[in-house]
Amino acid sequence: MANPHAGVSEIIGLLEAVNDFSGSVDASVLADDFDLEIDEVYPAIEAAEMLGFISTPSGDIKLTENGRRFLKSDIQARKDMMREQMLHIDSVARLLHRLRESEELKMSKDDFKAYLSTTMKSLHPEELFLVLLNWARYAELLRYDSDTDEVYLVA
Repeated sequence: MANPHAGVSEIIGLLEAVNDFSGSVDASVLADDFDLEIDEVYPAIEAAEMLGFISTPSGDIKLTENGRRFLKSDIQARKDMMREQMLHIDSVARLLHRLRESEELKMSKDDFKAYLSTTMKSLHPEELFLVLLNWARYAELLRYDSDTDEVYLVA
């Protein structure tokens, strides 16, 4: 699995921009529209594709049906869709399963990062932790207690 490096707001911004181009746009045109280099837009493209909100045939970015539904939805429906899409990411699904099996439905931040480093091979485990936590909090899958540095499964 690729490593996502874009937060929820970046993903939503990307989806909205693609929608502004009638649901399909060349990645370089979109980068120019944002006044960014393609490398700066790529993390959001990769994340949105990982979540099934876009597809990228031949360098074009196309909204999927899920991406269109996401944009038309209210905030709670968006959270529900994000949760559902995250459950289709194998390493996320396994992590949630591991949390469900734990007695207290929690794990330390260090254990969480160690798990990610073995399943996602990230060169930046802290960044990956923050991104996935951002996604999971948005999707109401996880909570994080910064006082104890523990990640909790939302019951």
